Amino acid sequence: MNPEGEILPRSNDGTFLKTLIWLDSLQHESPYRLPSKVEAEYRRTVFASSSLSDAQKGAAKKEAAPSCPQNCLGLSANGLRTLATVIPLLVHGANNLSVGHNGSNIPSLSQSVMQLNSMICSCLIELSQRNLRFSFLDRYDPSREVCNLLRTMRKEHSLVEHIPAKIRRRDTFIDLWELAIINDEEAIRQHYDYLKLLSILLCLGSSPTCDASTRRLANDLLFTLTSTLADCRISRIVFESNTHCEKENTPKSTTMVEIFFFLPNGDRYCLRIDSPHDGAQYYHFNLHEPGGDAACPLSNDERNSLCSVVGQSLSDRLLYRCGGSWWFRSHFETILEEAQAQSGSDLSKARESFESHRHRRIFSCAVDAGSAKAFFAALSEGMATMNADGFEYGRTKHVEIESELFKMSQDKSLRELVVDIYSIVAQHLDEKSDFECVARQISRHLSESIRERNLSAEAQNKVELLLAALPS
Repeated sequence: MNPEGEILPRSNDGTFLKTLIWLDSLQHESPYRLPSKVEAEYRRTVFASSSLSDAQKGAAKKEAAPSCPQNCLGLSANGLRTLATVIPLLVHGANNLSVGHNGSNIPSLSQSVMQLNSMICSCLIELSQRNLRFSFLDRYDPSREVCNLLRTMRKEHSLVEHIPAKIRRRDTFIDLWELAIINDEEAIRQHYDYLKLLSILLCLGSSPTCDASTRRLANDLLFTLTSTLADCRISRIVFESNTHCEKENTPKSTTMVEIFFFLPNGDRYCLRIDSPHDGAQYYHFNLHEPGGDAACPLSNDERNSLCSVVGQSLSDRLLYRCGGSWWFRSHFETILEEAQAQSGSDLSKARESFESHRHRRIFSCAVDAGSAKAFFAALSEGMATMNADGFEYGRTKHVEIESELFKMSQDKSLRELVVDIYSIVAQHLDEKSDFECVARQISRHLSESIRERNLSAEAQNKVELLLAALPS
């Protein structure tokens, strides 16, 4: 029990760990050769602390096969060999996310992310094809925006050398710069949590150590998640602790998982996975944005269908494209009411589309409570085994969603502020601007940012210290 007396989650039967042991036996067949350092770190991180007995490990290895059972539309033998390489690379990459002195590690970080992006993309494409869900309109590369972030970071580190020495050498500037570096490293770490979640579902969806129900649920959740969380960063993922207890001593929450995430454009959401309840008698997603409830995004086909009814112009007012999907704009219902009043047209189709996506179905067929519980136990075990940084067990009903989304906005504000400072410096690279000129522009911009941006207390304090040290 924890200090509050709540029963903590029980350890399950090691479903995911057995899957990793089985997958590890396929690694020697992979066309990708792991560096010995990566392989050693993976085994030390994942297997050294294993609670499974040697007999159980041996049994899991004996289940190794070139592909998953015939009745499971999981990955092929080649796909599994690729996945067997992805898992160790993920563990190694997540343990080595420092950008290094003056950005010296950024090239190797970029190479690692691009390699993972390519491998996971190939697995997702293959799985979509085998399940007849592939579309040329959909996106399957999970790390496009983080690759762009790393390229931006590399440019920014080179720009730092051009910041006038009188500014660069000030402790206050160094403090703000180092805080921005920590913020960027955290952004990459959050993206690694997203890649871990995708990879865990890929593992569970193809593993012969899982039962047919777990494999099917894993693949269903993977397809629905990738269309919603495409190219995202996971800030926090909370698994309902009562769901995984041997004995429940408090009322059960219908919310089984809460995922707080950033879209590639920086927008923040909370995605809830809910069990059946009044009004939605099936496992479904609920989405929250700052200020209230939202609806899950539309696919390209769904957006095109809506566009054919309401027209291109109104569709652009109601939706925006991000991460390969079409998202409902904030205050969608208000925009819709204003559009209907102006045009007098029947926009019921748009309202129906919004309502139908407020409780988006996750699984393709009915799921009994026992199967769902076993599946989410295996999924949470996977997040724990892979050391996902934002993963935790907790009571989902105690999580303050609005407060968490507000904190996430502070991270976005700091990155925007640092980008603005770089822009000011970049404008003067070809000019013979003196210290006073550049410093005054930076000071003026920082003064406005203090008033307008939602900075964390730590970031705001560092900005104020830097302001005090610069000429006004």
